[in-house]
Amino acid sequence: MKGLACLQKEEVLKVCNECGKSLVLRSDSPFGSYYSEHPEVQKVSEVLYIAVKSFDECMETKIIKLRQEFKKDDADLRMNYAHITFFNKIIPVIAVHTDNVPEIDNIIKRLAKTGIKPLKKKNANPYMSIVQIRKFVDLNEISKGVYNSHEKFLYYLSIPEKLEWEAFRECVNICRNSHNFPHFDAAQLSLFQYDKIEEFVRIYSQTATKNDLIKMHEEMNKLYPKYI
Repeated sequence: MKGLACLQKEEVLKVCNECGKSLVLRSDSPFGSYYSEHPEVQKVSEVLYIAVKSFDECMETKIIKLRQEFKKDDADLRMNYAHITFFNKIIPVIAVHTDNVPEIDNIIKRLAKTGIKPLKKKNANPYMSIVQIRKFVDLNEISKGVYNSHEKFLYYLSIPEKLEWEAFRECVNICRNSHNFPHFDAAQLSLFQYDKIEEFVRIYSQTATKNDLIKMHEEMNKLYPKYI
C-alpha cells in the first residue's frame, strides 16, 4: 500500500542554537514517549525543523524535488515538508533527520538558492508542539490491519477514522495500560490514495512482536468507537 501520507504527532521542541542565524527547531527525541521509558536504548537521529517564510502553494512540490536532488550527494538524506506551532502560530518547516547538526547550515544555504527563505532565529523556551509531516510511505501488511514499512521499528495499525488529538492521546494511554505492552510511541497517519483515505495509528517500538501488534490493533479498534 503506497501513497502520500500526513503524519501527526506531538514533540518537545527547542531552538537550535548551533544553527547560524536561521530559525531551526530541534527535537532531540522524535519518539520521546518510547525513549523516556528506555533511556538506555540508543536513540535515533535528531530531527531539525527549518522554519521558512510562507505557505507557498508549490512548496511541497519544491521540497520533494529538492530532496531528490540533495539525495544525489547524500543517499540517506531524509527531508520532508511539515508544519509545527511556534508562539501559537502554525508555520511551515522543512524536517531533516540528521546526526550532523552543523551540516544543517549547508542545507539552508542550498535551500536559499532555490528561493526558499528561512525565518530569522528567535529565542524560545522548550515547548510542546503538534507536528504534521508530509511523507511518502510504502506499507506491507503482515497481518489483517497490521503493517510495517521499510523504516525500522515503525508499524501501522488500521483504524476506522481519525480522532481529535486529545481523544487520540486518551485512547492510546488506555491501550497502554490495558495489556502487557505499554512501551511504545504513537502518532496518527492519514494515507492519501487515488480513491480513498486510509487512517492508521503509527507505532514506534524496538521490542514489539507481531502478536503484540495484533493485540494492540484489536484493542484500539474496540476503543475507537467510544471517541468517534
